[in-house]
Amino acid sequence: MKSWELMYLCVSCMPPSKDIGGYLSEYTHNVAHGVAVDSGIRGVALNTLNALKHSLKAGPRHIIPGPAEIEARMTGKKLTTIVFFLDETFEEITYDMSTTVADAVEELAGIIKLPTYSSFGLYECRKVVTSAKSSDSGNEEYIGLDDNKHIGDLLAEFKAVKERSKGEVLHCKLVFKKKLFRESDEAVTDPMFWQLSYVQLQHDYILGNYPIGREDASKLSALQILAEIGFVRRPESCPDWNSFLERFLPKQIAMTRARREWELDILSCYHSLENVTKDDARQQFLHIIRTLPYGFSVFFNVRKIDDP
Repeated sequence: MKSWELMYLCVSCMPPSKDIGGYLSEYTHNVAHGVAVDSGIRGVALNTLNALKHSLKAGPRHIIPGPAEIEARMTGKKLTTIVFFLDETFEEITYDMSTTVADAVEELAGIIKLPTYSSFGLYECRKVVTSAKSSDSGNEEYIGLDDNKHIGDLLAEFKAVKERSKGEVLHCKLVFKKKLFRESDEAVTDPMFWQLSYVQLQHDYILGNYPIGREDASKLSALQILAEIGFVRRPESCPDWNSFLERFLPKQIAMTRARREWELDILSCYHSLENVTKDDARQQFLHIIRTLPYGFSVFFNVRKIDDP
């Protein structure tokens, strides 16, 4: 039994070479389905066979699993971690020593009821914060993760990076977002799909990634406010009104004129949307973003590397 438990742990994190993979799979299959084999060993052998199939596709772990992962694997329990969305909401997912990014994406899509998730993926978000009071999101970096990357490896890397950072706080977290926007997206009717698309495009717009004129900026701000609170007669009397003006207008654009001028233009646009619902406001926002230069693009950081 101990030998099979050790085999189970080994194949869960490091697949055999191609030379012996076929033989090991056949032997494990025979033991797992052998009538004369002890039932306890059959159970572990069956788990080993399933783990072997998975690791042959995903590849080996790059960081040795810790005691918590090993114990969870042997007891059939799952560990948990958090995956964030771009609006800072989050969901909890489960993982074990063999869970990959592809497994995590599939589980998360099921949790949030997102049937069309092929264009979404997990990203590593790194954010350097030089002050505990800093809330600037302009230095965020999103790194796309390979489907075969192991969640356990990622979490271990996050911990190691944080421990190595000196003089600054480096936050690392898992983020779920779209990998790309496609023309075929327009045929998708799933509400969660469009909610996540709206959140991502809103995030990129507020960061100032889209070149935009004053008229469109005022309308986009009004649409975001409407999507947030619906239509009210005096939105400026809302307790969060000043916060909305700051949150929904890119800083680079806001600096081009007086705050009161922006406020009057945004109020004018907002009152013209009296018969627009929250969902319609999001759709209009997406439509305007699509027509902008770089509309519906996916942005990534570029580093300058000197030629050696």
